[in-house]
Order: sequence, then structure tokens, then C-alpha cells
Amino acid sequence: MAVDNLSFSVKEEEFFGLLGHNGAGQSTTIDCILGLKSFEHGKTTILDMDPVKNGKN
Repeated sequence: MAVDNLSFSVKEEEFFGLLGHNGAGQSTTIDCILGLKSFEHGKTTILDMDPVKNGKN
């Protein structure tokens, strides 16, 4: 498992980056946010919405 117990918030007008060694879970995290991979527990929200369910709305 590359990602376990991850939580972060990005405020308006802030930038963020995912840094880490190879295999640390950066790509897996982005894939989960985009809905390309599923995860066992938890959820992804952007502006209090599920980005996968709400699509391009």
C-alpha cells in the first residue's frame, strides 16, 4: 500500500505539490483524486463535492 491515512487541505489561491521518494504514493494519490483508482476507505472532496460523481459540473 503506497498511501495510508492521507489528509490535506489547499486554501484558495494556494499551490501545493506532492514530494517524496519513488514509490511513496504521489501518483496513486493523484489517481485517487481523479477517480482513476479506487481506495478501500475514505473519500475525496474538492469544494465539498465528490470530483468523480460530479464530473465536469
